[in-house]
Amino acid sequence: MEDEFGPQFVHVDTHVSTSDPFKTTETQNRATRYGVSGIPHVVLDGLIDEIGADVCPNQANTYRNHLNNRLAVNGGISKVSITGGMEIVGNLVTVTANFKLEDPASYTAHQGTLFLYEDDITWCCGFGSEDHWDFATRMVRSTPVSLTTVGQVVTVQQTWDLTTAVGVPCNPANLYPVAIFETVAGTQEVIQATDFVTVQTSLPERIASVPNGNGVANFTVYVKNLGLNADVFDLNVSGFPWPSDFQVPGDPNYYTSKSEAINGGEEKAVTIRVQTDNVKQVADGLFSVTGQSNGQVRTVQPRLFNGAHAILFVDADNNVFDVPITDALNTAGYLYDTVTSNPAGASAIAGYDAIVWHTGYLSATFGDSEAAYLQDYMDDGGRFFLCAMDYLTGKTNPNPFINDYLGVASWTNNSKALAANGVGGDPISDGMAMTLTFPTSAANRADGLTPISGASVVFNNENTVPHTVRYERPNHARSVFCTVVATAFPNGGADPNNHDTFVENTMTWLLENNTVGVEDGVAASGLSRIVSASPNPLTSTTALRFALSNDASRSPVSLVVVDASGREVRNLARQSFEAGTHELVWDGLDNQNRETPAGLYFAVLRTAEGETSQKLIRVR
Repeated sequence: MEDEFGPQFVHVDTHVSTSDPFKTTETQNRATRYGVSGIPHVVLDGLIDEIGADVCPNQANTYRNHLNNRLAVNGGISKVSITGGMEIVGNLVTVTANFKLEDPASYTAHQGTLFLYEDDITWCCGFGSEDHWDFATRMVRSTPVSLTTVGQVVTVQQTWDLTTAVGVPCNPANLYPVAIFETVAGTQEVIQATDFVTVQTSLPERIASVPNGNGVANFTVYVKNLGLNADVFDLNVSGFPWPSDFQVPGDPNYYTSKSEAINGGEEKAVTIRVQTDNVKQVADGLFSVTGQSNGQVRTVQPRLFNGAHAILFVDADNNVFDVPITDALNTAGYLYDTVTSNPAGASAIAGYDAIVWHTGYLSATFGDSEAAYLQDYMDDGGRFFLCAMDYLTGKTNPNPFINDYLGVASWTNNSKALAANGVGGDPISDGMAMTLTFPTSAANRADGLTPISGASVVFNNENTVPHTVRYERPNHARSVFCTVVATAFPNGGADPNNHDTFVENTMTWLLENNTVGVEDGVAASGLSRIVSASPNPLTSTTALRFALSNDASRSPVSLVVVDASGREVRNLARQSFEAGTHELVWDGLDNQNRETPAGLYFAVLRTAEGETSQKLIRVR
């Protein structure tokens, strides 16, 4: 949930069980406030009780729905902001929180609650012989806070002695602060919350590839000092089987380890460089950041596919119906990651060259939320193969994802298909004629498709009704959509009439002209795009990283920020750039250098190849 919601989700555990050593008078009082007596009992935003737990994927979906509903109430924007931090001097830990009223409101029966929680604790043994603990609350204290005037700031401070830790000694390097502004009585609603980790690391695109091997891959890690004061951070890169180093802004040299001073609130973009060889493999590296003032450590793990494209296979039904696809990928020599539950948002698929998604007979495993972040992925030029029978059942037309991303103008549910007959000249199906086999007639629920203008039929059924289409969008993103379950295709048979050839041809077409330029990370197809915005949501500034192809570099480029209505707010650049990756910072101001209000914005990159955009959320 933290990966998906980022800074909009703050989590601590208040221990009340006698079977672990973290229960204190303070944690018991906090639990009593919400009537928590059993485990598991989760209270979301002080309003929503979840008692008991399902299997993890189902429970995560329940929490996700609650959180999305809460964020929808006010667009994810609170009228109260919280700043501050943590300082450790000897055995004393001091947490300071500044609660500021940003917009008109009156909060008179409220309190500021400060937590200290600890991660990575070893203690044996809890329920189920558990011996590893995270988010364990060490301190939780509340102070009355009244906010009635815009701009008003109330400061709350609490100090805790490390030596008073109950049960297990406290490791200050794993100690983190949290502040909450909440209603004292009644609904006990949480108005705003924040964590105060002193350093934040983000890797917007964790995945990279050097498809031909013997090249250079680059990753950008954003390191931000979230503390109030300047600090020195020890940076280190390791773990890759290839030579790797990094570069910090303003320094032309590369390092494997370096101590870097970062001011309070400042963010620096660190570029990791990996020089690969000709060995085909997938490997993870490790980039670590350690604060010298308190020993807190943050790490990210960039993942590199060498000698092959980076492919993510989503085994959405996690059973034998997906075996034909994995067999085909293996036969064709592709390297791929596999997940057996739906990826948790756009961040989980960013950087992959192609996504292969198979739902088997479980159409519900690909829904509107998945379609939403696949749209973002394809807006960045992504390649997508969806094999999903029944996905279109219950869908209404028009549907932006189905029409504009899968290339389907209209459809007929359950038109059935006993054949997959290829189309002459088609790069995927030319010369193919296959008989489809289903376990029962009722299991044959292939849909009939009508492609939009510009999309192409890949396979027709025995009655010349299309059931598989391919589409290349104006920004060169590509998709293949098949409404027949993979196991219906013949697994054997002379080439090209078998499922392996279908998948291999599909991947070849999807990845065509999508080889990554190893020196600058720009797609050789000429696709220019906004790569990332960090941080996002933003409170003051955000760094916009964008990639330009050789073709785009020959003409002027513009990068602007617009509001939700499309009105230009800030012009960041209208000029020519060299091919490669670039970074510009939006300082949160408009063209008249005035502070922009909290809300929804878009960064828009316009080149000779077209337009791409990145959603931005500004919080105050």
